[in-house]
Amino acid sequence: MQYEFPTDGSECAPKDFKFPTNIKQMGNVDRDLKIYMEDYVYTYLYQYARSYGGVEKLAVLVGRYMMVDDAQVVLISGAIQAKDTVKDKDAEIFTEESWNYINRQMATYFKGLCILGWVHIQPDFGTYLMARDEVFHRECFKEKWQLLFVVDQSERADGFYVYNKDKSSLRSARGYFIYYDKNEMMQNFMIENSTIKPRAAIEEVVFDNKASGRTAVERLLGIAGRRKPVLKVSESNIDRIDAASRIRQVLRKKEEDREKETKNRYVALTAICGTLCFACLMMCANLLSNRNRINHLEEELSSVQQSYTAINKMVENTTAQVFAAQNTETTKESAKAPATDQLEGQVDEEPVANQTGEIQVYCVEEGDSLWYISQKFYGTDDEVELIKKANGINDENVIFLGEELIIPKR
Repeated sequence: MQYEFPTDGSECAPKDFKFPTNIKQMGNVDRDLKIYMEDYVYTYLYQYARSYGGVEKLAVLVGRYMMVDDAQVVLISGAIQAKDTVKDKDAEIFTEESWNYINRQMATYFKGLCILGWVHIQPDFGTYLMARDEVFHRECFKEKWQLLFVVDQSERADGFYVYNKDKSSLRSARGYFIYYDKNEMMQNFMIENSTIKPRAAIEEVVFDNKASGRTAVERLLGIAGRRKPVLKVSESNIDRIDAASRIRQVLRKKEEDREKETKNRYVALTAICGTLCFACLMMCANLLSNRNRINHLEEELSSVQQSYTAINKMVENTTAQVFAAQNTETTKESAKAPATDQLEGQVDEEPVANQTGEIQVYCVEEGDSLWYISQKFYGTDDEVELIKKANGINDENVIFLGEELIIPKR
């Protein structure tokens, strides 16, 4: 007989639901499905996984589910081990006896709750989803809010698998939450169904067997005159003491692991931050060095540009002086040539004047003009035309410093 799951959610959706406040996030947040597992359930599943030699085991998850703001919320507050399971093709499967046991435990410890999914404990296989597990889940756990929780206690790894949007296959949930609450139902179930044999009861059995004279092998195997152990305390009290002690040890170990993980993360984060700071400092130093080099290069380029400008001006001035000197020489030669030709013509035309007196030559000084020279040699400026004709000067305003002029006699 398999458990009958409610289809309308009326049994598992409380009206006064509030999200747990004391939580720890495992992995990322899944928007479509938020999974909350109570800490006692998480502890019990790992305790159950390590019991009886750490072999493959099955269990079911119980709790409540609801819709909150268009998102499915699953609140897991209990877990029940599947007893009387059998091997089928090297795989552990539920039997009729398993479901009968689960239904009895539901009626005893988890009234008002429903089965939210199942657990597959597969040591040394990680959280890998087996094909047969997906087939079994789709056949027996058909509601969209039902889960598969895979546990590998040897690797300390676990994870949830949920239906995708069209329920065509299972996908890995992004993460879930562990919440801490006073879960009396799960505490009572753990005390009454401890997966660890009470240590006190074992010691009493050994001591009683010693008194009966049994051998060590007989005491270990429980044969040859096995008697009912004489207990000093009731078995239920021993179970409660041992289960509570084991729970405290597990919680203490989890707290130590949590503190160690936090410390390791802090150390890793500190190392990463230190490395990043060192890298930033090196980059700043390189930038400053490059900036100094760029400034020095700019100064050198500016100096070269100034030198080039000065040299360019010098070349321009020198070129201008050379061309000015060439123009002056050309002008002088052109001015002298007509004067000589005119003189020769004058000599030919006026041989009498050349014969009547000696011809004078005057070197032009600064500030001279033809009117000044005429006044100087003739006492009047009326002889400018005579000087122009004798020297072949076309413009009386143009004479040159150092030029030699012929001063003819009147």
